[in-house]
Amino acid sequence: MGKLMNTLQEHHKELLARVECLTKELEERGGKSPEGLVDFFKKELIPHIEAEEKSVYPEVDRLITKYGKPTATMTLEHQFVKQIISGITESGSSKDEVLKKAQDLLLILNLHTQKEEEVYFPLLRSYLSEKEQEGLLHQMHKSFEVSKGCSDPKCQEQILDVRNMPPPQRHPLIFKTFDETPEGRAFILVNDHDPKPLYYSFLHEREGMFEWEYLEKGPEDWRVKISRK
Repeated sequence: MGKLMNTLQEHHKELLARVECLTKELEERGGKSPEGLVDFFKKELIPHIEAEEKSVYPEVDRLITKYGKPTATMTLEHQFVKQIISGITESGSSKDEVLKKAQDLLLILNLHTQKEEEVYFPLLRSYLSEKEQEGLLHQMHKSFEVSKGCSDPKCQEQILDVRNMPPPQRHPLIFKTFDETPEGRAFILVNDHDPKPLYYSFLHEREGMFEWEYLEKGPEDWRVKISRK
């Protein structure tokens, strides 16, 4: 790890430890003045935040555009939310513990949804066509029902989107998905061109084992329901 990363991580540890210490002191002192905590926020935490935004973030933006995954931090927050919920649902938690975790969860969810609605949603609204937005909504609905544990097989159709995958990797993944699909079930293939060659491959390699139904035929996206008999 480089010198920059070590320095930033150490500073983060110091900031978090100081906030935790000052907060604990404030709790123990009861109704006494929070002057020390407020002073630390103004003179240490806010300057750190502003320094990151002016120097580190622009370079991170450049690297993410070229190499990274812009939604990685949002996914990390989803994982943290799941951890909190797991802690809430554990047996033996007291009412006060559940309340504290729920309050922490609410703070995270408020900030998380604000980022989605003010940063990501405007991008989707501005740069996706109405048809693309409808397709994305359909995909999310299906994923939501599967995650919920819907008993209706129709709502458990997996969405396999290969549009951003390198072409050589697509067919192997599609056949693997088909082979892992239980009999009588289906998945939805989303592609950026008519997958007619794939259909002929299925005829050759899985003859009599599948059904093929176009749900959308371009011009930008193709959606095919592939069922396993």
